Amino acid sequence: MLSAKKKQLVQDYSLVFNSEHGRRVLADLRKKGLIDQTAKQSNPTLDTNLSNYQDGQRSDVLYIYKMLNTDPYAERASHAVNEPSS
Repeated sequence: MLSAKKKQLVQDYSLVFNSEHGRRVLADLRKKGLIDQTAKQSNPTLDTNLSNYQDGQRSDVLYIYKMLNTDPYAERASHAVNEPSS
């Protein structure tokens, strides 16, 4: 059971990130957090410091999705369909 304080925080995240502005910010954070890649894919030489940094970014973005009660990986298919081919 969520406390009243936690419920309010979840509502606050929803209010912020479900707005038009918030969705744009979340899309940018998603790119920066490399949600659709593993550390090894984004850093083939596997520099451990860079990998740890990227994992931290990814973790922050995933936390936002958790607070929104949304699966960040469910969006992967829609991103692939909606993005133009190069």
